[in-house]
Formats: sequence, C-alpha cells, structure tokens
Amino acid sequence: MNLAHCCIDNYINGNLKDAKDQAKHISAPRLYATLREDYGKEYKAAISIAMYLKGQCSWQQACNTDVSVHHS
Repeated sequence: MNLAHCCIDNYINGNLKDAKDQAKHISAPRLYATLREDYGKEYKAAISIAMYLKGQCSWQQACNTDVSVHHS
C-alpha cells in the first residue's frame, strides 16, 4: 500500500488529521488519480476530496460532492 492509499484510507475511516498530514507529501493530481482509479470516485468527488486533503476546501464541501457517503 502506498502513501496515497494510506492517506485516502485515513480520510474514509475518519482519521482526518492523519489524512491531511499525509496529503502534504502527495500531489493533488496523484490524490485525484488514486481516488478515481482505485477508489472509483466520481470526478467531482475526487476533486473535492483531493482539495480538502490539500487544505483548499472544507470537509463539508468534500462530503457534499461524494454521493457514496449519502444514505437513502
């Protein structure tokens, strides 16, 4: 498992501080690509999550675009 996967797994599991600390060492395009390719996120969700991890948007904004976290 590489650092991008560890970072995203921490984000998914709610370890947000750890995820953001790890994201400092990963480029936004790498986070985006990993979210799309390995986690199957829609492009808007992948962009928002990558932006959140890089400190460029709020957690709420990232959640609002990630339809996989919404429950019916």
